[in-house]
Amino acid sequence: MIALLLLATLSGQPSLPETGTAAAHQAAGRSVVVGDPGDADFWERVQKMHNLERVLLALPRVSTSVAVLEKLRAEGFTGHVAAIARFDDEIESLRAA
Repeated sequence: MIALLLLATLSGQPSLPETGTAAAHQAAGRSVVVGDPGDADFWERVQKMHNLERVLLALPRVSTSVAVLEKLRAEGFTGHVAAIARFDDEIESLRAA
């Protein structure tokens, strides 16, 4: 089973759009984790998802995405990662991570 990972960074609390999106994906039978990637509890919940195959990072700062990529790799994640870059110069930072 493919798991969908949604990240929200607004004061550690998912905003209404993230919770609505998460609920829609859960209703479709997908596994969803919503939370702040800077929160240790978030990573504990992610680690419980042994079937995680793909991660989509749509974070406001490339430095946060790079930190999340480094954390995923350190935890042994070998699946596919897609990340959003707002500017061309952010692409290389994401690829290097």
